Amino acid sequence: MEKKIQSPAMSYFMRLVRTKGFALAVIVIVLSIVIYFINPNFISSRNLLGSIFVPMVVPGILLVAVGPLLIGGAIDLSCAAQAAFASVIFAKLLEGFPSMAWPVAVIITLLCGVGFGIINVLLTNGLNFMPFIATIGMSSVYTGFASWWTLMNNVPVNNDSFTNLGGISFGGTIPLLFALMIVLVAAYTYMLSNTRFGRSIYMCGGNQVAARLAGLDPKKVRGALFVNSGVISALAGIAWAAQLKMGHPTNLATGAPPANFSALTALILGGTSFMGGSGGLVAGVIALLLVTVFDNGLTILALANATAGQPMYGAYVNTTLKGLILIIALMLDYVSTTRKQRAIVAAAMKNRDMRKAAQEA
Repeated sequence: MEKKIQSPAMSYFMRLVRTKGFALAVIVIVLSIVIYFINPNFISSRNLLGSIFVPMVVPGILLVAVGPLLIGGAIDLSCAAQAAFASVIFAKLLEGFPSMAWPVAVIITLLCGVGFGIINVLLTNGLNFMPFIATIGMSSVYTGFASWWTLMNNVPVNNDSFTNLGGISFGGTIPLLFALMIVLVAAYTYMLSNTRFGRSIYMCGGNQVAARLAGLDPKKVRGALFVNSGVISALAGIAWAAQLKMGHPTNLATGAPPANFSALTALILGGTSFMGGSGGLVAGVIALLLVTVFDNGLTILALANATAGQPMYGAYVNTTLKGLILIIALMLDYVSTTRKQRAIVAAAMKNRDMRKAAQEA
């Protein structure tokens, strides 16, 4: 029988269909159709702008901060607190120096983000603290210091030329800051897939021993990723200040759920392994879209129930269901990782037996 040869386009399409991102996109479409039949206003420009795309901006940017770290075998649970602290720093700079141009304040705030990352590097690489513990501790430090600095009050951002950025949208639907988030995701996806440093991140996350044998230094790679996380988290805080025209010490870090919780849920749901070494950002963004649409759908259902005189239960279970989604995603990740490890061990044992049989023969 002659083997059918697929065209490059068909081959690419078949590979795309098998990806987790494609499956998540299909779920998003089906879920959107269901919500549309519940309330056709779901696809209105106002709802898409205010309830879908705007809420995705900060978690989406934080996804770029924590995603490469997760792939590299580490984690940063302080990124939301860093973003909140950065929003306060940015707002305080403009408040204390009214003549300062906002791009200068942006640069200073991003440099503070470098400092956030260096602190995590010193704790994890210098003192050998576990990233999980070190970043949880620093999250409390940032939140506490910012709360003391502001006395738990918001800091208004009164620079119109800056805050206008948060209101710019394309076609009244796609916010400028959402487009910035997509550009960041595209740039980092290219870096992870097509550069030597990107490949080293996957190698260090998948097997640190093999990475060292290949001449890589996992500590240096992890250090660079922590600094990157600090800078991108600071950028998320600046974007948040542009959206809400203020800086606040706790909203991003202690919300329901915190912004980094949403980013982590999306990454793991999108196939990034909590154990490191695999995953990507595009599927993570699609998963974030799925979670946001799901959240908006529950809110719409709750409002429909309220109109009918029933309790708004849907408005109170969103956080619970997001937590369950994360638990299920972690369970699936564990099962997938365990299967891969068993397959690797089985292949190694088979090769050993084949070599032994060849030597005996």
